[in-house]
Amino acid sequence: MAAPFKHRLVNNTSPNRTFTVNSDPALLDRFYFKLLGSGGDKLLSEHSKWLVVTHKSFDHGRRGYNERLAFYGRRVFALHATFGLVTSPLPLNISSSDLVAPVSQDPLAGLVNVTQNKLNHILYSKKLIEIAKDAGIMEVLRWKPNRVTALEQAGIILIIQQTLHALVGAIALEKGGDIAGKTVRRVFLSPMGIL
Repeated sequence: MAAPFKHRLVNNTSPNRTFTVNSDPALLDRFYFKLLGSGGDKLLSEHSKWLVVTHKSFDHGRRGYNERLAFYGRRVFALHATFGLVTSPLPLNISSSDLVAPVSQDPLAGLVNVTQNKLNHILYSKKLIEIAKDAGIMEVLRWKPNRVTALEQAGIILIIQQTLHALVGAIALEKGGDIAGKTVRRVFLSPMGIL
C-alpha cells in the first residue's frame, strides 16, 4: 500500500538528480575511432561496444555491464604491462666503486623492473585517464553517479579505469590475445613510455 504523499521532499529537477547518458551510436563510434585509431570503430560488435561503456549502476544492471570484461581485461593488460616492464631498460645504479659496468646478456635481467607497485602504477595510472578523456570517454559512459555535481567524489576515476580494462577484455574475447596485446602496447603503454 502506497502513502498518499512522498515522505521525502525531493526536487527531481535539481542538477544533482539528473545525469544524461549517451544513446547515440555515432558518438560511441567517434570515441572508439579517437581512442583506437583508424578502424577502431569497427573492431568490436555493436553489443560489445555498448557493454564496454556500461557500468552496473546504469539501469540497475538490467542491460548487462562491463564488470566481467574489466576483470579479464585487467589480467590481459597486466600481462602486457609486465612484458613491457621486463623488456624495458634496467635502472642505472652505478656507484663510485663501479667504474666499468658489466655487460649483461641475461634475458631475465629485466625482472628487476617488475614489482607490484610498478604494475599497479601502470594499471591505475592517471595517464590512462588522460588518454581516455582526450578520446571523449566522458560523453559515452553509461552510469548513474550518486553525486552528479561532484563526479570525482562519485568515483569517475574508477569507472573510467574499469571501462578501459573492459575494452581490453572485449578485444581479447572477440579478436584474440594478439590483437588485444597490440592494442594495449600501441594505445596505452607507448604513450606512457613503457615500451
